[in-house]
Amino acid sequence: MRMNRRGADAWASSALLVATSLATVLAFAEWEEWAIMLLGLWVAASPWLLGFAHAKAMPITVLIGGAIVFLSALELWLIHYDPAAPGRDGVGPLVT
Repeated sequence: MRMNRRGADAWASSALLVATSLATVLAFAEWEEWAIMLLGLWVAASPWLLGFAHAKAMPITVLIGGAIVFLSALELWLIHYDPAAPGRDGVGPLVT
């Protein structure tokens, strides 16, 4: 069975996402979340970049890529959000 560009891209992107996610679980580093976000952007943009924007798989590919980007952005935000920072207790001005 011959694999087309869509299938090859889906398998390669999935393998990279799994490998990066496993690396994150084993030893967390912030750059891994950025790498996952970039892979999610690639998955979301790949229908147009690889020429299958009019295929039935396009909406699913874009939704999965968007979910990956959203979850990695949420993780990065949670890493950098400090609810105990000065000014976040509702007393006094917000310090940035």
